[in-house]
Parts: sequence; structure tokens; C-alpha cells
Amino acid sequence: REHTLQPSMQPPPVRVLCLHGYASNGETFLATKAKALVRRLTADLPSLELCGHRTGDFTVAGARHGKQRAWFLFEPPYPLTDRTQQPAWRAHEHVEYVSVDSALDRLADDWRSGGFDGVLGFSQGALMAALLCARLEERGEAPPKVMLLFNGFLTPLPSNPPLRWWRDLAPSSLRTPTLVVCGSADPVNAGGQAARLAALFATSRVHVVPNGAHAMPREEEDLAAFSAFCRAALCGRAALGGGEVGAASAGEAGASPHPCRASLL
Repeated sequence: REHTLQPSMQPPPVRVLCLHGYASNGETFLATKAKALVRRLTADLPSLELCGHRTGDFTVAGARHGKQRAWFLFEPPYPLTDRTQQPAWRAHEHVEYVSVDSALDRLADDWRSGGFDGVLGFSQGALMAALLCARLEERGEAPPKVMLLFNGFLTPLPSNPPLRWWRDLAPSSLRTPTLVVCGSADPVNAGGQAARLAALFATSRVHVVPNGAHAMPREEEDLAAFSAFCRAALCGRAALGGGEVGAASAGEAGASPHPCRASLL
């Protein structure tokens, strides 16, 4: 005899807050740049909700139109339109993160009110996601159950005095299970940015996309690894492994399509 769950008995959706990169916006990020990832994650985890409604409050310097947004600005400004100057800018040890405190407060309010379970960020959005996680843990609040950081960076560090707590954060200080993704050909990863960012988390791994640029990955092998990491973290599996992995993500990609289906559907 078949039994079906009544709507009131259905487990709640798993909500992931998605943070776009510098000079982008929430709508463009999910609909275009992260389209392949959205397709794979929602196919593997049908109750997953990727929420990209939040867009940075600032229009970036040199933007071609008002939809090129940022979570906060930099001083000196990031040379968005002059790639020849970008390596010199990235070589700074410290820059000012303009208005980051108020931006982080607003994002934390969104996190608390949105009932989110995880967070995903790309580039500056990855940095913002890590800052959000650290802020929540610093204040004794429940952190995300899982975090995916794509093409993020740790330096330049903020020169802002109120962000000294972030500059002084010791390795393995944060407990959120975190996958840090970088492309082997991404200039933003110069100096091992992905590894330095991952080192802040006690449970983390670095996934390197072969020949990957500063862009969201699209290859199925990579997407399968990201999906497997999410399943493991959301199902409460503690043994997520560590270190650097390639496109196959150390065997996780071959896992059952729905290892914790009952808790996610």
C-alpha cells in the first residue's frame, strides 16, 4: 500500500544564499554565469533553492551600466577596465574596503531573516560569503551548514581598523564545511589565494579546475564534485576530507545521486 507525504509533512527546502562577483548582479549571476551549476545542483538536490535576489549596493568605478554592482568598493579603486594594472593592484598587502561594515550588517540581516542553510559566492562574493560566515561565528550565531567559494581571494586584506579581527583570523578558526574552487589559469589566484582562503576553515578542501579562468566552472566533472560536497555537508557527514583535489573531487563525484534523499526532498 502506497503512502504519500501530505504537503504539511514535507521537509522544508534547503536554501542557499548566492552572492555575485564584482561588477555583476544577482540576476545575471544565477541566470547566466552560474547557469550550469544551478542546473546540476537543482537536479541532484531537488529541494535546493538557490537564492540570488540580493545585489550589491554599489555601482563599480568604470562600469558601463548601472547593473555592474559591488558588495563594497576598494580604495585605491580596482582597475576594472585596465587589465595591465590589475596585477599591481592585487599585489597590495592592504587596501580599504569602503563601506564594508554596513554592507556586511545588511547581508547578515538578510541571512537571519531568510532561513538560509548555506551560502555560495563568486570572486568578491566569495570574499563576502567568508566575511559573513566569520561575522556569524564571531558573534556566536549559527553559521552556514555548507559554503561554496568560487574564485575568491583573501588579499589584499582590509586596512580598515574595525576589520582587524578579520586580518588577525588564525588558520582553522571557522567551522563551516567549505569548498574553495579556483581555476589553474585564474590570475586572481596568484600567490595561492584559494589555499590561503581555505586555510581559515577547519573543514575545507580546494578544488582546482584545470585550465580554468576567472569564471564559474561548467564542466560536468567539476559540477559533480560540487554537488557531492553539498550533499555530504548537508547530510551531516563529518568526514569531508581535506587538501587539494582535482576535477573528480577525491571519489565523491561517484557517490549515489541522492545519498540523503529523505532529508533533502
